[in-house]
Amino acid sequence: RLSARGRAGTPAGAVNALGAIGSIAGVLLTSFVLLPQAGTRATLQGLAAVSLALGAIGLLPRRASLGGLAAVVLLAAPDREWPARTTWTGESIYHVVQVVQLGKLRGLVLDEETALHTAIDVTGGGRTSGYWDDFAVGPLLSSGHRTLVLGMGGGASIHSLRAADPDAVIDAVEIDPVVVKVAAEQFGVAPDPLLRIHVGDARRFLAASGDAYDVIQSDLFRGGPHIPGHLATVEFYELARGHLRPGGV
Repeated sequence: RLSARGRAGTPAGAVNALGAIGSIAGVLLTSFVLLPQAGTRATLQGLAAVSLALGAIGLLPRRASLGGLAAVVLLAAPDREWPARTTWTGESIYHVVQVVQLGKLRGLVLDEETALHTAIDVTGGGRTSGYWDDFAVGPLLSSGHRTLVLGMGGGASIHSLRAADPDAVIDAVEIDPVVVKVAAEQFGVAPDPLLRIHVGDARRFLAASGDAYDVIQSDLFRGGPHIPGHLATVEFYELARGHLRPGGV
């Protein structure tokens, strides 16, 4: 006969195993099926609805059907209308993307309403507004023109550095292909003889690249004020420094 400890351990082990299987299946299903096929918003709403429905079943067995149904109805309701200033919306596997009009400025917003990732006066020769102006300092401190932009976004920092150095030869890295498309269509930042755009992760790009640069710009956020963890490490900045030419910035 199993001891009391053994009788408790067997179901606990089974629950733990099922949890591990569910976690693996959830990661694979979300990454390779739900996000690419359904999009970020629909995936989030659907999974939240499932979680609420299962929670209702566990907590209120007799009212589970009503609770689960209410959760699904609430989460599946039509999205609220975007603010009037929003002129374009889209989704990628990384972000909910908005283009907004802010007076004379056109802005790129990712995920959060307050997360402004680009602000450019597209009618005034590409003048930027905000901290992106500070990227004009890099070319002024360097004698060379070879520049690497990590985290292109809508291209505000590219407009700024080109204002300071029209001869800059630029490699720009942006992980989100939808943002790259929006940069070209909405902000006038597209590949040309002096600008190559690479779609991919900044750290992976640096690890695979053998090029050296006079200026390296790092403007890396994943939405809101959050920097991806692997891009906020000593190792990442050592890797970036390894791609600087002597006297580089």
